Amino acid sequence: MLFRWRWLWLGCLGVATLAQADGEILHKRNADFAQPGTFDKGSVGYWNQKRLVDGEAFVIRRNVHGEPWAGCFSISPSDPKISDGLRAELRDLYVASPDEAIQYRFNTYVPAAPVFDGLPRLVLAQWHDRKEDGERAQRPPLSLRVIDGQLKLMVWNDEVWKQQGPNGDGLVIYSQPVGSKPMWLEQVYKVRWSANGNGRVEVWWNGHRVADYRGAIGYGDDSFGPYFKFGVYTTHALARQVDICHSDYQRSRWN
Repeated sequence: MLFRWRWLWLGCLGVATLAQADGEILHKRNADFAQPGTFDKGSVGYWNQKRLVDGEAFVIRRNVHGEPWAGCFSISPSDPKISDGLRAELRDLYVASPDEAIQYRFNTYVPAAPVFDGLPRLVLAQWHDRKEDGERAQRPPLSLRVIDGQLKLMVWNDEVWKQQGPNGDGLVIYSQPVGSKPMWLEQVYKVRWSANGNGRVEVWWNGHRVADYRGAIGYGDDSFGPYFKFGVYTTHALARQVDICHSDYQRSRWN
């Protein structure tokens, strides 16, 4: 269990508070910007931090189970809710365009299975739906979740929404049990954001291709593609504190 600190520690010599990014910035970064949000040397990069309740929700740590730098996120039952849920997330400011093909890489430290016993459904990473201003977003076109001891990748599109409604689980394109031992999960996602039949999601976990989904991803009436967030999030009641670490986020174009 990680302890919640009020400060962001940069190594062992000093402290710094998190700076708030200004607003919801669209298309201010190119998808070719290769490392928009690593935590190397304690840098928080250009991430939007609006989804952190306070300085205790996120801390950059060194040497996290062999990873040189990692961003560690924490939610607690006593936290105030943000957008109807308990969440500690950082948002990539880049919003994809419809039909754009982007590769995402990042690592997640997944605790051993017993850590998740009795916990509700958790979202560890999501590519969030982006509507026009004033319109309510639908379920994330793609997300990484822990549900009933399983790591699951979920896809949403118009047909899944029609069949399941807003409270469904989405289309599961891959699932595996959380391991008996903790591990760093190295992830690569090659995604073509297309709400018609041209969409594609190829996924590698720890060097093994685990999914190759082809079909619609997202919603046909969207003017934008999604944006990426990671951390930890739930809309369900929480019995105890949850801590999740991520590292080495990268994004680039692919064909």
